[in-house]
Amino acid sequence: MSRSISIFSLALVFMLFSRAVPADDGSISIRLTDDKGRSLNGTVQVTGPAKKSCTTASGRCTLSSLKPGKYTVTVTLTDKSKLANKTITVSGGKTATLAFQAVPAPVKKDEGTKSKEEPTGAKGATSSKGKLPDMGTGKKLCVSGRVTDSQGRSINGSVLIIKDGVTIGTAATQNGRFSIYDLGKGKYEFTFQAADKSKATKTSDYADKALTLTLIAQPAK
Repeated sequence: MSRSISIFSLALVFMLFSRAVPADDGSISIRLTDDKGRSLNGTVQVTGPAKKSCTTASGRCTLSSLKPGKYTVTVTLTDKSKLANKTITVSGGKTATLAFQAVPAPVKKDEGTKSKEEPTGAKGATSSKGKLPDMGTGKKLCVSGRVTDSQGRSINGSVLIIKDGVTIGTAATQNGRFSIYDLGKGKYEFTFQAADKSKATKTSDYADKALTLTLIAQPAK
């Protein structure tokens, strides 16, 4: 009889103990890296059925003793930047793994840098804003010319190539002669300017055949 009571007592204690023990807790293993796979460090916080945090070492940390359920994971790196939150479900007696990868912020373009524009008919040229392209060299010769003063003497300076009111390039003279390359079809104004302010202008249509121009510079008034 006493033996039966002892067995019953043990069974009762076992049942009571089993009910008192909660379901096994789970955990989350965290890994932080940059976009090249290098470890990053920071603070990891979880909210959900429980609230906990950990600090990574060599990019890793583990949050243990978490009640089963869905958690929101927040990461703040050591430089105070935050990564996008993630959610994960924790199961009893299991370790869930979660990896975060930091993506570098986009590099801002220099506001002072403007993209090159290609005016109609001017292959590879830019507008008159900023430094003018040198059209004295290129692949296809379009204009050959000479600049002289009123006495027929060669003079040096720069020839500006203008289309539709926009200066698209320049070509320097050597011994009074200049060449211009890679023009598109259209009407152009060629304006010569010398250091002494003397000037000459001529307008010509370019189709596909090379032009020969003579500019006679007049002294500045």
